[in-house]
Amino acid sequence: MSSKSLTESFRNQCSLLPGSITGIVVGLSGGVDSVTLLHLIHSFRNQILGRCIVQAVYVHHGLNSQAGKWSEFCAGLCAELQIPFFEERVQLDVKNHNIEAQAREKRYQALAKHLDCSSVLATAHHLNDVAETFFIALKRGAGLPGLSTMGVLQPFGESHIWRPLLEVSRSQIEQYAAEHNLSHITDDSNFDIRYDRNFFRHEIIPKIVEHFPEFLDSVKKSSSYIYESQLIVRNVALQDLCELEDRNGTLDLSGYRLLPAERQHNALRNFIHRKIKKYPSAQLINQFERDFLSARDDANPVLKIDEWELRKFKDHLYAVRDCDLNRGYAGAVKPMQIVEILNNRYQLVRSAGSGFRLLEGSILTLSYDYSFSLKIHPQDRRHGRELKKLFMEYKIPQWQRRITPVIEIDGVVAGLFPDHIDRQFFAERDGYVFKKLEN
Repeated sequence: MSSKSLTESFRNQCSLLPGSITGIVVGLSGGVDSVTLLHLIHSFRNQILGRCIVQAVYVHHGLNSQAGKWSEFCAGLCAELQIPFFEERVQLDVKNHNIEAQAREKRYQALAKHLDCSSVLATAHHLNDVAETFFIALKRGAGLPGLSTMGVLQPFGESHIWRPLLEVSRSQIEQYAAEHNLSHITDDSNFDIRYDRNFFRHEIIPKIVEHFPEFLDSVKKSSSYIYESQLIVRNVALQDLCELEDRNGTLDLSGYRLLPAERQHNALRNFIHRKIKKYPSAQLINQFERDFLSARDDANPVLKIDEWELRKFKDHLYAVRDCDLNRGYAGAVKPMQIVEILNNRYQLVRSAGSGFRLLEGSILTLSYDYSFSLKIHPQDRRHGRELKKLFMEYKIPQWQRRITPVIEIDGVVAGLFPDHIDRQFFAERDGYVFKKLEN
């Protein structure tokens, strides 16, 4: 592909941008790939990207002593092109063995700060990156989501990632940079073959291309086919999840068991990805089947995934964040006050219907200092019931029972949060209720 053909390819990819896009954020490292991308975007800005405001962001990982100079180079380049420039610094755990994955995650988090729903993140991924990512996925034993690697335009949070160089090779980018006399920096760590990507980049792919010159074009075709297949498989999962998920976002395991094994795995992968933004490994799926699907009804299995946990209750699968297991507000609550309980916001308001009877001057408090043997007498019952039995009756999962407060009025137990009222404090009308607010 000549420089002219590369330019034509870029022009074609510009047509994929949604008409609502008004901003382009360029991930700029200073390397030949991102410098070429910035040059192309700048060159086309007045032709077909005139509606877009362009800015560039350099992410300083703190891993290389030259990173400060590279940031200065990027700042100078942007000053020449009159493009706003920003530097983002991230902190990495150098003791973490998977430094590549950690750096990538932190980099995208930093870049996302500069995006909104009307902008896209432009990255300089190209055809060689597709091949490298494909090999890395194969090495991990990835399924279709991993093997489908990347597309030209893909969702990214509320925005999109745009990869307009995805159909051109590294050598073609280098040719373009040479023809346009583009200065760029060279990161020496990109030649360290201890990293998986560099090993495939320098040791494996060049030998394959030497023997099979059309290899990269074949990778492009195969990647496109796999990406389309992944979309179809994902749509099947979404259809299954529509049947299996309830309004609380839990997965009905009784219905799940009725699916063929391959659709079970597909539905579970997408359920977890929807909640956690991460596809589970085959090992995790095997552990789920062993610990969850055959577990007793009263069993309480837990499967940890980063800051999330998969939990089971009443034959439903829950995805729970660590922060969801923390106790919320404790203490006195005044009318119209907003409190955060069970990771939701509630407001104590007057209701024309039934609710808690709260006389003027009385004090309502939320407390977690109670025993499961504590008795509450619901309005519709002849006798009181112990709290541990009410928890089961009200279908409150085990992990929520120690973070669900009791409601006291003037020091006397008046009910269980948010709306289980002891008959002694039940008001048929003009009572007080905890109204759940939109987060």
